[in-house]
Amino acid sequence: MQLSDSFKRLFMRIRFLAIVGGVLLWIATSQVVEIVKWSLPSWETILRNPSASYDQRMMFQWGTDYRFMAFVRDNIPPDACFLTSPWAAPWVNQGNFLLLAYFLSPRRIYYWEPGVEKQIETNKVITHVLVAWGRGTPTDRRVFGWPKFPVIAREFVHFPTEREVFLADLSIGSLSSDASSKILGTNLVLSPPLLESYLSHSQKKINEHRTLDFDSPLEYFNLTYTRNSYDYWTKVVNVPLRDRVSIRARMKANIRHSVNLITEVRYANDGLAVFGSLPNRTHNSWETLSINDLYQKAKRYGLAKGWPSQGMEITRIGINPGLPLEMPYLERYGVMELERGQERERELETRVDCAPTFLARGHFHRAKNEIKEAIASYQLAEILNPEDAWVHFYLGEMYWRQGKPIRTIEEYQKAIKLEPGIAWFHLALSEVYEEENEA
Repeated sequence: MQLSDSFKRLFMRIRFLAIVGGVLLWIATSQVVEIVKWSLPSWETILRNPSASYDQRMMFQWGTDYRFMAFVRDNIPPDACFLTSPWAAPWVNQGNFLLLAYFLSPRRIYYWEPGVEKQIETNKVITHVLVAWGRGTPTDRRVFGWPKFPVIAREFVHFPTEREVFLADLSIGSLSSDASSKILGTNLVLSPPLLESYLSHSQKKINEHRTLDFDSPLEYFNLTYTRNSYDYWTKVVNVPLRDRVSIRARMKANIRHSVNLITEVRYANDGLAVFGSLPNRTHNSWETLSINDLYQKAKRYGLAKGWPSQGMEITRIGINPGLPLEMPYLERYGVMELERGQERERELETRVDCAPTFLARGHFHRAKNEIKEAIASYQLAEILNPEDAWVHFYLGEMYWRQGKPIRTIEEYQKAIKLEPGIAWFHLALSEVYEEENEA
């Protein structure tokens, strides 16, 4: 009887273990099957290409994710510490600790956590920020793209982006009725030569640049950028700058917010300054861009610099097809090096004053906590290109640090008016209102 009871207990234990083992085996088998199903196509490709390099094999296996890891590896030094996206959809691979550690070691990883966007400027450990679009098919496409907060970057290098721009009816217009105004109204696309690359802080490949003959001549640009702060293409005009003069052109670009109109003004002391227009607001549609009130803007800038306003002259007009997009993640994938006040003052000196240079100079002083100097640089950038929403936002941030909430609100509201789709502007303004109400 006792033997029978012992045998029953043993049998029940064996049966229990068999059931547990079967379940574990089923789970393991199903996981193996899924892994094999997922990896089989890539392994089949690898086996069919035995001479493929390591990078090629990783591309077969991981696709865009490995391309991104290799890009990061090639563009940040081994001793860097980079901030990455959350490990959540749609950045499941771009924020995956194991993948990042495997492909990017010995670089250190600083993982995103709530509130880190407020610490990134003061946390000197972080040297770079990864930019990632994400993968998958979320129902709301607004979840794509990281980081969604502003980053004060020294440099931003990204995946190659091809930009196409069609330019037509480039002209200097005037409301005056004298004889010179007839010359000003000439379509400058009709007159050779083509626009030429004049000033640039970019890395680009010129794929194509030529005139197209349709009902009216068009100038066509096809450029691929991997870095672009600005890229000025101009032609010489040498026309006296008078009141009520404007620069106009019709443009069509394949990417929204990728190009704007520019003009260079020479002052009597030989100082040179470039003024800009609003960016294009649509993609693959014709629209007219213009720089209005140029005379008044040039006078205001001359006053700020101490330059004479008499004898001003328009020396060049053209376009900037290297305009940064509204948010870095719209370039899909890249790396931003943070501005930490690195000694590079000479790099920020140019023979021509332009808004991107003053913006970079403002970031430089901001990183060194030189608030007055940062504001002075941002203000000059704002005069040269008052249509840049980010300049107004950065000015607002500096005024807030100075304890000037009214001026902060004014600049934030200007930024929102220019770019209402950037959520961070609205968030920053709401935080100011909230703190002021509490006070």
